[in-house]
Amino acid sequence: MIPGEEESIAFPVHQTLITDNGIHIIENVRTDLIAAQAAQTGRATFFLSMTVPKAVGLTGTFVNIEAIQ
Repeated sequence: MIPGEEESIAFPVHQTLITDNGIHIIENVRTDLIAAQAAQTGRATFFLSMTVPKAVGLTGTFVNIEAIQ
């Protein structure tokens, strides 16, 4: 069983955020590496780019993330 208030709806938060509102959930990203590099070099400014596939109705997909210091 998938957790949720209504058993017939799978991943309701993902559906509301991603599918209905275009808000992407970023999980399992090693931001600690960016923070460590910023602390080591004393530079905390960086550019984060995320490429999202153009697909309709998905509640999850792989994205390409790059950080440039």
